[in-house]
Amino acid sequence: MKQSVIHQHRVENDQSILEKLKITNPLDHKLLRILRNSGPLTRPELVKVTGRASSTVYDSLNRLVIKGCVFSFPRYSPHNQRGRPKTYYQASTHF
Repeated sequence: MKQSVIHQHRVENDQSILEKLKITNPLDHKLLRILRNSGPLTRPELVKVTGRASSTVYDSLNRLVIKGCVFSFPRYSPHNQRGRPKTYYQASTHF
């Protein structure tokens, strides 16, 4: 019982935050939920999980970054420091 009350409170709080930030796009909601639950992921990983086009995911991630809901950071492979690092996306800590 206690678990469901906590979950319900979190869902209501999430909706309140999303409304305040004017996040209405369903894909934006989905990406934010995925990143919050899964931790840092790359855009190709998010494309695979959502089944959406890379450009669509890119646009959605950009909207979330601009609103401060998501941040991106580069990460080099520990085995190879050559080439371009992968860009990871992660939900901000206030989500």
